[in-house]
Amino acid sequence: MNSWRLFPDHFKQRLIVMLVSVFILGFILSIMISINFGTDPYSCFNYGASAKLHISFGNWQLLLNLLMFLIVIRFNRHLIGFGTLANMVLIGYLSDFFRYIWAQILPENFFEITAVRWILLFPTIAILVIGVSGYIAADLGVAPYDAIPFIITEHQTRFSFKTVRILWDIAFTVCGYLLGGVVGIITILVSFLFGPVIDYFKTKITALFFTDSLPETVSQQAACDGNR
Repeated sequence: MNSWRLFPDHFKQRLIVMLVSVFILGFILSIMISINFGTDPYSCFNYGASAKLHISFGNWQLLLNLLMFLIVIRFNRHLIGFGTLANMVLIGYLSDFFRYIWAQILPENFFEITAVRWILLFPTIAILVIGVSGYIAADLGVAPYDAIPFIITEHQTRFSFKTVRILWDIAFTVCGYLLGGVVGIITILVSFLFGPVIDYFKTKITALFFTDSLPETVSQQAACDGNR
């Protein structure tokens, strides 16, 4: 993230991109859960835990987010922004909302049809990448789940951030699987392969929405520098 400010440059554009990205993430999470090819590690855990506790996915995710949010406030509140709050409150409930809509308008067992699942898989992955890239590019705070690895890294020197993050995701994936969450193709892609792709699209979104107009030659040079 950039040095923390409540209202950074291009704040209105950042806020719009962040809110659209959160909407996309809630929407696409409802599809990921429905087609049963796995989700990101955090959603895998939350889906399994919410099913075990017999409460809605959105309610459980908000409760866990609030707990993590208290940790972030205690140890590094500079990671908090408007995007943090939108992520922790909205994504779970948006997913619940869209899954309710699918149940009302689509035939029963629609998402269990093999052809439908495979047809939706790759568009789902592509839209997920766009949503995550836009959320990161908006740079309005870090989701509580994503903030904890930063905090752990800051308070120890034995492990790098990359190692901490991988272990963090693995822990939630394993716990989610044991609780009944689905681990699948999407889980593996999110955990190990999405980083470079998301970074690429984040750079493009940043250049498109949050960079002041520059002469063409300067813009082209900046783009080249960003891709090195």
